[in-house]
Amino acid sequence: YVNGTSDTAFSPAANITRAQASALLVRMLKYTASKNEMRFKDVAANEWFYSEVKAAYDNDLIQGRSADIFDPCSNISRIEMANIAGRILQEKGYSLSTNGKSISFTDNVPSWGADNAKLMIEQGIMTMSQDDQFNSNYILTRADFAVILKNLSDILNK
Repeated sequence: YVNGTSDTAFSPAANITRAQASALLVRMLKYTASKNEMRFKDVAANEWFYSEVKAAYDNDLIQGRSADIFDPCSNISRIEMANIAGRILQEKGYSLSTNGKSISFTDNVPSWGADNAKLMIEQGIMTMSQDDQFNSNYILTRADFAVILKNLSDILNK
């Protein structure tokens, strides 16, 4: 489900976009889009990512930036990815353990994503820095995303 940016390049240092992340997750999870109308006015039917973004939204993987804006070409941060992966794990029955709840970060992790960030650390999908920072606002590269996707896939396929 992970393709290169061309026939001969992967571009590991390039940032991953919301559209690319949606596509990779939908392919990994084998989700399909509903027949409902696309709600995002910035995702045109002729875009390569149309059906993947629709499937990601229809399956509650990723939300829009607003009710009608998806922002497909913007980058995705660690905390956004932690939230997405956390929803996937929760759907599969995973939850934060008592030990996981005691994980603390030395940097600011938004309250809306803190439990999912802890779940990512607890499950080994993501790591903290040596000084216990989650780095919520760090923009993921394609290489970062590929590692997270592999770790997530390994857990889901146990």
